[in-house]
Amino acid sequence: MDSHVVCPVSVAVWESLLKDDESKDIELIGGDSSVRCHEVVMAAASDVFKQMLGSQMKEAQEKRVQLKCYTGRQLKFIVRLLYTGQVDPADWAPEEELSPTTPCEHVLAGTLTGAEATEDSARVPRAPKLAGWRSRRLPTSSSEDEDTRDVEPPLSFLLATCSFSKQYQIRGGLCAQMVSKIKKRVKQNIHCYEEVFCFAIAEDIGPLRLFCINFAKESAAVRRRFEKGDLQPQVAFELHAIWEAPAKKRKFF
Repeated sequence: MDSHVVCPVSVAVWESLLKDDESKDIELIGGDSSVRCHEVVMAAASDVFKQMLGSQMKEAQEKRVQLKCYTGRQLKFIVRLLYTGQVDPADWAPEEELSPTTPCEHVLAGTLTGAEATEDSARVPRAPKLAGWRSRRLPTSSSEDEDTRDVEPPLSFLLATCSFSKQYQIRGGLCAQMVSKIKKRVKQNIHCYEEVFCFAIAEDIGPLRLFCINFAKESAAVRRRFEKGDLQPQVAFELHAIWEAPAKKRKFF
């Protein structure tokens, strides 16, 4: 059997556990709402959680973990991935869904313009369509087929999951998987480049920082903004690794 194929029976069992609210014994407190889950699952997924919840720390006593830097929907998305390895569009709806071919809605100030991105796309090879997340809904009757389709979560959810998996040392290569997804998103949508690079710097995601630097080498649009001084300061600083700082014109009397 292909090691990358998830057994439907295993997914069904884990989805059933995810839906079992009565047996959930800890609460993850996000910035706007909370998500309940099982202590044993979080401990199995992360040694950080295992130590936190198995000690005399406040989180272990109260069975509540403060994660204010993530939204409730992002935490729900992350928890579903940890339980089932699947995603469900309902976890990010009704937030605006982002496709790889449209501008990101969460881009920081100073991003690439549409004209620059269009010109740049002719120079950078277009990446294939993202491999796709498997979104699986169990049939409600024996006569129904499983609804399996490719979906793309918002970029903000990918970044949040990458940050969470790195900070809490999630097992199973989830952080690396998120890095791969984010790279593909940038290749298909250069509008996301600066936001992703700023995230990689802030969270110290080495593979993603290196990718952004190498991506810039082939991007005329990024090079032009660098020379104009239009990039975020932290992004411009990183790009000094491959380009000299643009000379400033001075006026003399």
